[in-house]
Amino acid sequence: MTKKPVIAVSMGDPAGIGAEIIVKALNNPQTQDEAHYLITADRSVLEQACRICGITPAILDQSFVEIIDLHNCPSNSFELGKVSKNCGKAAYEYIEKACSLAMEGRAKALC
Repeated sequence: MTKKPVIAVSMGDPAGIGAEIIVKALNNPQTQDEAHYLITADRSVLEQACRICGITPAILDQSFVEIIDLHNCPSNSFELGKVSKNCGKAAYEYIEKACSLAMEGRAKALC
């Protein structure tokens, strides 16, 4: 049995479309079989994306995914689609954490 590769995935701007793309990808059975995913994000934003996309939030608790919740930009602290300093800072922190995971050897790739 081949071990699945580990991919670190940065959510990007909480006010953008990254969270929706992530939950839709995680909901795809083919994606689930391909890798183990380390998602750097604010969990509340991913849960909000699940509601928006009609996907059960239980997808975030599956064995092929690990949410690394930075608790830095809760979904009730910004407006979707609107540029903000806080969201920009959070997006940078997600990228920084994902890069750290790759540099530490916990992830083989970064998205």
